[in-house]
Order: sequence, then C-alpha cells, then structure tokens
Amino acid sequence: MDILTSIASKVAELLVEPAGRQLGYLICSDGNIKALTEETEKLKDKRAAIQMSMDKATTQLEVISPEVKRWVSEVDKIMNELRKFFEEDVKVNKTCFNGWCQNLKLRHSLGRKAKKHTEVVLKLQQEGKFDRISYPAPPTGMHLVASMKAFDSRTKILKQVMEAVRDENIHIIAICGMGGIGKTTMAKEVARSAQEEKLFGAAVMAVVSQNPNVTKIQGEIADALHFKFSTETELGRANELRRKIQETEKILIVLDDIWERLDLEAVGIPSESEHQRCKILLTSRNEEVARIQMRSQKTFIVQVLSENEAWNLFEEVAGPSINNHDLRPIAEQIANECKGLPVAIVTVGRALEEKGKEEWNDALFQLRKSIARNISAEVGANVFSSIELSYTFLRSEEAKSCFLLCCLFPEDHDIPIETLVRYGKGLRLFENTDAMEEARNRVHTLVQTLKRCFLLLDSNKRGCVKLHDVVRDVAISIASKEHGFVVICSNEIEEWPEIDTWENCTTISVVTNKIKKHLNRLVCPKLKLLHLSTKLLHQQEFNDNFFRGMENLEVLTFQKVDIQSLPSPLQVLRNMRTLRLENCVLKDISSIGALVKLEILSLFGSIIQELPREIGHLQHLKLLDITECKQLDRIPPGALSSLTKLEELYMYRSFSKWSHVQGNEEKMCASVDELISLSDHLKNLDIWIPQVHLLGRSSVLFNKLTRFRIVISDYDRVWDSFTTKEGLFENYLRFEGGDTKSMIECEIHLLLNKCETLKLSGVNSLKNVTQLNEDGFSKLKVLTIKNCRDVEYLINLTSKCSHQAAPLAFLEKLKIKDMVNLEGLCHPDLLHLQRDPKTRFQLFYNLTNLILHSCCELQYVFSTSIARGSIPQLQYMHLCDCRGIEGVIYKETEESDDSNIVAADMIVFPKLASVEFLVLPSLISLYRSTTGSNQLDWTLKNICFNGKLVPFNYINWLPSLQSLRVAYCSKLGVVFDFDGLILGLRPEKGKTNTTQLLAAQLIGQEEDHLHGNDNRYQCLGCLRVPTSIRKHKPDQGNVKTVQRSSHPDPQVEVRSAVARDDGVVLHHLETVFVGFCSSVGVIFDFGGGQGPFPPVLNNLNELALNYLPELLHIWNITKKGVHQLAVTNGFQNLREIRVHDCGRLRCIFSPSIAKLLVMLESISVRYCKSMQAVIDVAKEGEEEEEEKQEENAIAFPHLRKIDLRTLGNLSCFCHQPNYAFVFPSLQSISIEDCPKFATFVRAATMSAKDTPMLEQVEVDGKEIFDHKGPGDLNTTIHQNFQLKQEKPREREKLRQEGEGSSKNSTPSVRSAANQPKSGFPPKTLLKTSSSFSSRLEAGMVVSFANNTILERSHVDALVIIKCPVEQQDQVKYKCKSDIVCALKRRENSFKSDLWNAVEQLMLLTVRVAIVDN
Repeated sequence: MDILTSIASKVAELLVEPAGRQLGYLICSDGNIKALTEETEKLKDKRAAIQMSMDKATTQLEVISPEVKRWVSEVDKIMNELRKFFEEDVKVNKTCFNGWCQNLKLRHSLGRKAKKHTEVVLKLQQEGKFDRISYPAPPTGMHLVASMKAFDSRTKILKQVMEAVRDENIHIIAICGMGGIGKTTMAKEVARSAQEEKLFGAAVMAVVSQNPNVTKIQGEIADALHFKFSTETELGRANELRRKIQETEKILIVLDDIWERLDLEAVGIPSESEHQRCKILLTSRNEEVARIQMRSQKTFIVQVLSENEAWNLFEEVAGPSINNHDLRPIAEQIANECKGLPVAIVTVGRALEEKGKEEWNDALFQLRKSIARNISAEVGANVFSSIELSYTFLRSEEAKSCFLLCCLFPEDHDIPIETLVRYGKGLRLFENTDAMEEARNRVHTLVQTLKRCFLLLDSNKRGCVKLHDVVRDVAISIASKEHGFVVICSNEIEEWPEIDTWENCTTISVVTNKIKKHLNRLVCPKLKLLHLSTKLLHQQEFNDNFFRGMENLEVLTFQKVDIQSLPSPLQVLRNMRTLRLENCVLKDISSIGALVKLEILSLFGSIIQELPREIGHLQHLKLLDITECKQLDRIPPGALSSLTKLEELYMYRSFSKWSHVQGNEEKMCASVDELISLSDHLKNLDIWIPQVHLLGRSSVLFNKLTRFRIVISDYDRVWDSFTTKEGLFENYLRFEGGDTKSMIECEIHLLLNKCETLKLSGVNSLKNVTQLNEDGFSKLKVLTIKNCRDVEYLINLTSKCSHQAAPLAFLEKLKIKDMVNLEGLCHPDLLHLQRDPKTRFQLFYNLTNLILHSCCELQYVFSTSIARGSIPQLQYMHLCDCRGIEGVIYKETEESDDSNIVAADMIVFPKLASVEFLVLPSLISLYRSTTGSNQLDWTLKNICFNGKLVPFNYINWLPSLQSLRVAYCSKLGVVFDFDGLILGLRPEKGKTNTTQLLAAQLIGQEEDHLHGNDNRYQCLGCLRVPTSIRKHKPDQGNVKTVQRSSHPDPQVEVRSAVARDDGVVLHHLETVFVGFCSSVGVIFDFGGGQGPFPPVLNNLNELALNYLPELLHIWNITKKGVHQLAVTNGFQNLREIRVHDCGRLRCIFSPSIAKLLVMLESISVRYCKSMQAVIDVAKEGEEEEEEKQEENAIAFPHLRKIDLRTLGNLSCFCHQPNYAFVFPSLQSISIEDCPKFATFVRAATMSAKDTPMLEQVEVDGKEIFDHKGPGDLNTTIHQNFQLKQEKPREREKLRQEGEGSSKNSTPSVRSAANQPKSGFPPKTLLKTSSSFSSRLEAGMVVSFANNTILERSHVDALVIIKCPVEQQDQVKYKCKSDIVCALKRRENSFKSDLWNAVEQLMLLTVRVAIVDN
C-alpha cells in the first residue's frame, strides 16, 4: 500500500505541477507581458549607462573589456528579439477583441514567451555588473620625428634595413659603424618608418652604452610600453617585461650603442621561439659584437658620407658665408678634413659659422696638425681633432669649463643645467656673478652657446642637456690630460680608482651602481670637486680624517649614500661652497655648521626628519634646497631666520608643519614670518602653506620675490604634476579656500603682477578676477579658476581699464570649471572699450587654450566685438557641460544692426586647430543673434539657420581647424552646412549686389563680400536680399571708406592662409567625431546648391559617428532641376569611417562621393537598423544624369578592412547594379548579424582579380572564404546566404512530410507522447496525429553524454518513445523514413550514429527521443 501511495504521489507531482505551470502561462499572460516590459526598460537603461562608460573610455583611448562587448552584443540581440515580439505577437493580441484573445493557444504562447524572455532579461541584468568597463590601450611605443638627411648613401641603406624589417624570417638586425656616423639617427628613422607603415603595434628604444645597466634598459622599454613593474629584482622585472612584450602582437625593439654582448634574457626580451613577431634592431660600433656575440641575421655597415654629401651637410651647418669666393676653397679643404663623419662635419661647421678668413685658415691648420692624435681605436683621430677644434674655438674659458663639467656624468645622461649652475658657482668659474640668479643666467647663456656649436644636445627632459658619446670621449680626454679630471663610470667599485698620481687631480667623478666597501681617506691636495653617485644605497662611514688631504675641496656631492654622521672636524674644508647630499639617508649632519663659507646646500630627496639647529651658523648660505624631503617634520625655530644672506629657498613637496605666527606659546617649529627677515636677499621661494592665516602680513617678503611657487591649501594632495625641479619653474600661485578678504589681509595679492600661473579654487566673495588687482595681470599666462560660486564675470570694468592695456593681455591658457553663476567672460561695460579703435583694448589677444566646464548660466562665449580680431592666437577650445550655451559668438545688445552684417567678415579664429563641444544641450550654432527684428536681421537669420553648427557663411572663421568633436548637443541638426557655398560665382563687371555694397561702405572695401575672407567664394544668401534693403544702396561713385584701427589685424593672416590652401574649404581638418546628438540629421549638407562647389575637407582623415538616432544623411546632396551636382573635389584623404548606432541612416555615401574617397582604408558600420547598403543613392533619381554621363566604375585602392555588424536590413555593399568595383588592397571583411546580406555588390560581374589581397571573409564568426576556390567575393557571400536560406525550407518540407507520415503511425507511438519522463519537460497531450504539426516550441535540448547537440530554438515538438535498450536499433530503423531518432544512453557505442542523425535533426520540426526503458 505504501508503495502505491508513493507512486501515486510521484505521478501527481509529475502531472499536477507541470500542468499548473502551463495553466499559469494562459492565465497570467498579461502579467507576464507587463513584467517583461518593465524589465526590458531596466535593461535598456543599463545598456545606455554601459554605453556611456564605453564612450568615455573610447575618448580616453582605452580598450573595452571583452566581457563587456559580449554582454552588449547579447543585450542588442535580445532587444531585437523583444522588438519583434512586441511589434508582431503582442500587437496582434491587442488588436484582437480589445486585447482579450479568444485563441487560447496563442494566449498561452504569449504568456510562455514573455516568461522565458523575462528570465533572459533578468539574467542579463545580473551579468551587467562589471568591475571594469575598459583597460588602457596597448602602447604604440616612442614618438619619433623625421631627422635623417635624405642622402643617397643613407637612403640606400635605409631601404635595405626596411626590407629586413619587413622580412618575417629575420629576428635580429644590426646597424654598425664608427662613433658619430649616424647609426642612432638611422635606427630612429627605421622605427619611425615602421610606425608610419604600421608594421608593428609598438616600437620602443633603449640605450645600452659601454656599461650596460639592465635595470635602466628595462625601465626605458617599460616606459615606452606604459608599463609599471611590481617587482624590484632584475630577474623579477625581466619576467614581467617578457610577459608584457609577449602580449604585444608585433613589436620592434631598438637597442642603441651596444659595446659588448647583452644578455637579452636577463633584460626580459623574448627569444624568437618565444615571440616570433618581436624584432630587434641594434646599433654598435663593433661589427664583431653585432655579428657573433649578438647573432645578428642581417648586419648593415654605415659608411662615412661621400664627398658631395659631406660638402652639402657642411654647407648647410656652416651657413651661406662659405660661398664667399675667398672662403670657399678653404671651406672645401676643411670639409674634406672631416672625412665624411657627420658629427665632425656638424661640430666644425658650427664652430666656424660667421667667422673670418683668418679663423678659417687657423682651423684648417689645426685640423691638419692634430690629425695623428687618437682618443681610442674605435673613435679615430679625425673625430677627435674635429671635436677638439670645436672646443678650442669656444670664445670663453667659462664655456670651456662648463663643457668639461658635462663629462662628469655617465653616457646618455640627462645633465641638469641647474647642477652646472651649482657646480660652477661653487668653483667660482663665472666672473662678476655674485648672486645665484646671475650665475644661473650665465650658465644658460653658455649652454645655448655650446648647443649652437653642437657640443651639447637637447634632452627630452626640460632643463637638461646631453652629450653625444663621442663628444663626451673627447671631453674626458681633454679634461684628464689638461685639467686633472678623473671620471669613472663602472658597475661597481671596491675602492678609489688607481691612477699614477693624485697630486695633480682637481676633479673626481665616480658614478657606479654599487660600492662594495667603505671608501678610505684620499690625499688630493689640489682636489676641488668630488662627485660620488651610486644607484644602490651605499652606507659610508667617515672617520675624522676622511677629508684631511683634500682641504681645498670646494664642491662635494654624495648621491644615494647612507650617512650616519659626517666627520666632526669639517672645518678643514674651509673652502667648501657647494654641498649636495641628495637622495641620501641622513641622520646626524650637525657638523655642517662648521662650513662657514658654504653658499649652496642641497638635501634634495633625502630622508631626514629634522634640520639641525646648526644650519643657522651658515651665514654665507645663498641657496637651501630641501625639495622632496617628504619625511622632514621639524625645522627648529630661528634656524631659517638666521640665514640672512639666503637668496633661494626650495621646499617643494617637503616641510609644511609651520607654527602659527601669533600666540604666546613657545614655537616648536619655524614659522612663515621668519622668512620676512630674509626679504632683503630672498628672491626665489618654493613653499607650501596649508592655511592662509599662517602667512600673517607678508608684503615685505612678497614685494621682493622674483621667482616663486607658492601653494596655499589645506588639502593633502595639492601639488600639481610638475615635471621640473631645482628652481626650474614659472611664477606660480595656487590659492584654495578662504575669501578675498583673507587674500588681501595676508597681502598675497601683491604677487599677482608677477604671477605667470594662477589657480583659484573655492574662493568666496570673489565677483571677478580683476577685483583682486586693478592694475591687471601683466605677466599672467595661465589662469585656472574653479568652484568660485560668486563670480559672475571673469573680467569687469575697473577705473584703470580705460587708459591701460587689457587686464589679461598676455593670458595664454584659461580654464574655468564649476562656476555655477558665471554669466560671461567679460562684463558688458567693457565692450565699448573693445569696440573703440582708439583704445587698442584687446582682451584675449594671446589666448591659445580655452576650457569651460560646468558653467551652467553661461549662454555664449565671445561677443562679436571680442571675436573680431581679439583672439587670433586661440588654438584649442573645449566647452563641456555648459547647458545654457546656445552659441560661441553672440551679438551684444548695444551693437548697431549694421554691425551684424559685417560680423561674419570680421570674425576669425586664424589658429584654432582643435574644438570640442561636449554636453551642450542648448547649442545651436557658432553664431547666435539675440536681438533685432528688422530687415537686416532678417537677412542675417536667413543665412544662419538654427541647428547648423557651422553654416556655410562662417566656414572661413576656422581656416586652421584640425579636429572637431561634438557630443551630447541635442539641438544640432546639421554639422557642416555647405549649401550656398559655390565656386566661381562673381557679379558681372560693373554690377554689385546690395549686401556687398553695404558691407563695403561699413568696412572700407568696395568689393568685399559679406560671407568670407576669400573673394573666390560667394554665398547664395547674397543673392536673396529683400528688395526693401535696396533703398540703402549708395551711389557706387560715392562709397565712403571707413578708416580701420591700427592694431594688428589677424584677417590678413587668414587671407594669406586661405590663399596658400588653394581655395580648399576647411583644408586642415583631419578628424571629425559626432556622437550622441539626438537631433543631428546631416553631417555634410550640400543641399540644393547649383554648383560648382569648391574643394572641401581635402585632408579629412577620420570620420566617426556614434549614436545619432535621427541621422538621415552623412553627405546630403539634392539635385534640383537640370543643374548637375558639382561636388567633384574633396575628401580625398579620408582613411577611416566609423558609423555606429545611427538608426535611420539608409546608406553611408552615394556613388559620386565614393569616387572621391580614394584613400579610404577602413569602413565600420554597426547597429544601424535601417541601413540597406553602404553605397546607394539617398533618393530616387538622384544620380540618373550622372550615371548616363560618367563611367560607372568605383575603385577603393587603399581599402583594407570592412566591418559590418548588426544591420538587420543590409542586403549588400552597393545597391546600384550599373557600377563595377575594384578593391586591390582589401584584406578582410567581417559580417555579423546581417541576415539579409545576400551579395556583396550588384555588379554584373566580379572576379578574384577585383580583390587580389583578400585573406578573410567572416560571416557570423565563421570563415567562409575559400582560398583555393575562384575567390569571387559575390559568389562566396551569395552561396553562404543561400545555404542559410535552404535550411528553413528543408525543415518546412520535412515538417509537412512528418505530418503525412504521422497519420499512419502506430498507436503505441502516439500514446508514447503522453508518457512523461524524468529529465524532459512535459508536453501538451497529443490527442491526434495532426497535433504533431502544432508549434509548441517546447524548448527541449536533446543531449548525448552531457553535450548539447540541439539548440532550443530548433525544437518544435518532442515525442518520447519508451523501449528497452536492446530494441532501440529496431525502433530507430522503423522510424528512419519518417523521423530521426536521437539516442540518449549511457554507452558511447552509438555516438557515430547519433551525429549522423543530428545532421538531419536540424531540418525537422518533429523530433523523437528514444530513452532507456
């Protein structure tokens, strides 16, 4: 009985619960649909948020995570399915009996589908929670510019090296030659050319030099790859670097100046077997090292220049004076003595530039005299004599001494100029330079002299110089033989280097990675400079006699030395003037108080907690540098005030725990007011003060400062990312918090006249910047103002404005952010001064960068009076999240109506190269007129339509525009309006239209045009002037000329620039991005212009359009009447087109535009649901005339890649049947989720010859291109399309056959359908055989050995046949003619039979599963 009860309950469980679920689908159909609708909206919002993050990452050049891309693709796919479900199934239900469908089967199906879809949507919502959306993009390596001269000898070798670089079988390439021959220059040119040809994903370079520093080499490669190490050991860094290089698909590594074998594995450079596409290019002076030790597979020898090449180079560097008949014979002999060595030619030529005949003769004599002198076997005598001559020709001993100081540093070292200043000052090298600033100016002058002579080179680091390695060898040779220099650069040392005698030694420089032992006492009675620098921290113990024997020491430098205590009797160093203990660990340095003559003390970057009180004994100290001493917590009170001769104090990223100025309590630390006592001499100040009240009244201090960097802020991270140090900064003031009253009380505002960079943040009660200083900002170059909520105008009228220059006349960079009450840059009261030609009042004449961010109340940027010539230097404009801005330029209310007519001609931005308009929902156009309703205003409005960002009549405002980015500007309808801009239309001679004459009367030009600076262009708007204006027409013979003001007119510059561009409109524009603008319908609008149009956008390189839901045309061209379209020139350099999420766009371009795109390389079109073809006519009959008159052939000679994705209506690449296409460079085509894409082009014929480079055709992730086949692209795509169409047809045929055969099926089979089985979903009872044809969409997944072999969407119905295992073969055989059986069993013996059955299963609508009994 219990058994029967158990069986009955099990049966009830298997029958009742499934039946209830099916009944629930029927009853809760409406609820399921409603729930699906709600969850779908949530998913849409989630998708939109993810898209915004993706777009932000894209703008920051980051790579979207693959899982995010996959999720977005799945969401888009389900959204398409849901759209069809709501538009087809649900809509049909709603139209049936007011939404209550009497067809219960349909109602059940809707409820069930809605339930299943909801589950999928909920799952996607959960999966859409990502930790990261994007990752930094893979680096491209170093930035290189062309620098190699185009000599035949060099060009020939360069071509050979490039062939080797392209050869995939060559892994290591070497360029060899003597020092100074140009190996490095050629290697850089190879890397640059490789980057230009896009042969590698990244090209990096590292300098090896005589003493290879593996850590430095690793660091240089990692820096170029934007990669940070997480380990410190060389082995760990090598492993990390190797993995990073292996992640880069193709990479070129340049290893410069190799002297001996370099262990690539120790560096972290993978071998050829580890990374076949990692190519190494090395340079070396030793061919044997390259060929044998480095195993170069191709070695190229760079020889000296030929005689003609050498002369051409010498002539270039020595200047035109050598063509004098007296000098030329001598110059030719000198050039010949240089023996074709580029470094010698350049150095000698520079030395003799502008010299007299006697000096040239002397130079020739010295070259010949020193020909036998040698530096080393590698360098050669000729190189030495040439560079020695440049040294000898230096005019001053100061320049020579400065040059020799540069050899104290390692090869390829970035030599700080400030170090030369401090060494030279300590050594008393510069005459009549008592003050530090005087010495600094002198050194900078000497450095420029040495650079002009090519003895010093520019460095990539600001404030640094470099020595060519050959020049450095010469300098060391001269310094050691003539001046007692000892220069040692070694990996490690144990003791002082061994030399013949120390008695004559004046300068010692030891640069090493490691010192193994403590250095002992050194007896050098003439030693003046000791420079000891290590890479690894070295602990040095000093005994009391360490400095005895070097009593004449004047300059001492220890770098990266752990100093527990300095020797007590430091008074023996009675001549010490410069002491540099940098990046050291300092404990007890109190003995420095004995260095009474010390003038320069630098503790830069050292670990020290407290300055010794004895520092106050340094009465002659002029410079104190405690920059980057981040652990410095205490400066004893009175220590700073005792330094009465201090001229420069540097505390960048250092001490900030100042004591309060007021109060009776005893001070624990120094206070800021101590600096006031130094004001007589203190000129340079670099300081951080957390709170403004710590300053007190500091007018005495501030008045005498000449250079300063002062930060007043209580934030922990207040320092900007300065890249310079050691006094190399512009006058900088940053003030955060507080109010204007506190600024005035502490008298910090007195620095504003000297300030070059000013940053204000959160300053209360500030109405405008001119409120801080009525005298103006005579030196201000950079102004950043943020979160000052009381500011209404940046500049306001002051009592001194009417007779002085503009308050921000020298401003170059302006950034305004989070200014919620800002109404304008300039108060209206100032505009009359701007318009007055007598005042020369130009507010932003030197402005180059303008950034406005989150200024909600701002409606416009510039008035017409400011825009007319007052901002000729503007190069970059960024407007973001200024929701009130309607236009960039506006007409102020006080201007006359006539001034509006001339506005377009007068306004110009001659240097504006980059424009970004982001999140400007009110933006309508560049220009907006805010007043007026008379006929003249009507004329202006007629040519300035709302929603057109760049109307045709304002195009010449932007002659230098290179990049345009527009996003989230919801009121824009057209980006570029060319409709009305035509070429060659001029009035007949003796006839002038009304508007032209009005403009001529106002601006003093009889035939000046209303819209533009180039007389070759004219707008059709000029021909549509209302007749009521004609009464203003003056007599042509009595046109009066209005005298313009005498201040600089930037229009002259623009007109010359336009003339140089050969009449091309927007000639410099290279990049255009438009995205997320909900109203944009046209990008380039040529409208109904009758032509011919002038050339447009000839240098446009990249066009990116993203999420423009209303976009109808990229190129809008409409013919009217019989006039033929005249867009025959333009867009020739467009290389990349990306069009994503433009739902209404039917095609990308027309055939006439396609013919212009001869440089196009890549096309990407995605998620454009209305897209029917990439190339098509926008409207019927648009190009009928063109097709009759022109040859219908279109070639894309450089097109390499086509990407088409999620384009539901795309049927082909080109709809027009009469066009033949040629794709000689096409390599890959990717087509995904384009179900209607039946053929590539509708051309009559297309063969493999049309696509000779084609390698890949991928459809829905499957490669379909047969490389062994005919290669016909049309046939390949069409066959694939037919194959996909055949499957549903065969499935329908077999379904019909199955219906017929099911009528004759046995009762046992029909009854088996009603028997549930565990593991299969229950089915609706099949009462008759005709029920087999019902589409129940059971969603069953038939599986074998846990491997899915049928997708859910293919299953229409499922019949379960229950039979013993031994009878399954027989059942399968009987069913074979009607249906196919899928076997599910534990054994694998029927696996092959199963997969044979699966091939036919895909074509069936009725399926049978046989299960074990």
